[in-house]
Amino acid sequence: MKLNFTAKIAVINYPTFTYLSWCGLSAPAKTPREIVTKINGVVANVLAMPAARTKLLPTGDVPASMNPEEYARFVDDDVAQMINLGKQAHIEPVD
Repeated sequence: MKLNFTAKIAVINYPTFTYLSWCGLSAPAKTPREIVTKINGVVANVLAMPAARTKLLPTGDVPASMNPEEYARFVDDDVAQMINLGKQAHIEPVD
């Protein structure tokens, strides 16, 4: 499915722009490491279950897990990509 804003991005000279939606779990910065590790392990186990994959795949969601460091890098990279796109398109932040 192609959404209207995707077409508009291509029209403003970003024909190769691609953005995939994602979701993830985040915790407050000072959450103890052992709690983050425990939650990460539980979520990874659930996402690896055939029943979870059976429910998620038909919706277009591809279950995947990352360790906390990989997830932090992923989020940082995604934010940087969106900031870069905004700068290239001369989009100014709004308060």
